[in-house]
Amino acid sequence: MQQMETFFTQENIAYATTKFAANLPDKQKEEAIKKLLKKGADKNIVRFTKGTVLPNGFTKRAEAGEHMYAFDYAYQLKAVRNWLLGQHK
Repeated sequence: MQQMETFFTQENIAYATTKFAANLPDKQKEEAIKKLLKKGADKNIVRFTKGTVLPNGFTKRAEAGEHMYAFDYAYQLKAVRNWLLGQHK
């Protein structure tokens, strides 16, 4: 994500970003996404706070697990899904 943000900044491309714990209640996650989308950027980045993605019992050092389990949370974000499916050229 950092490389993407660096690229956007260097190329003067507008974007918006938010970061929150993946294990927040759904309502709080959806509110954070709606706040992000209200900024009106064409490019949006959502990040989860490190250490909030892995299920209980997994080591916090499991970097690949952090990445893979993030999808479980990301695909459940209704506001993101609706925004993504509403995009067109």
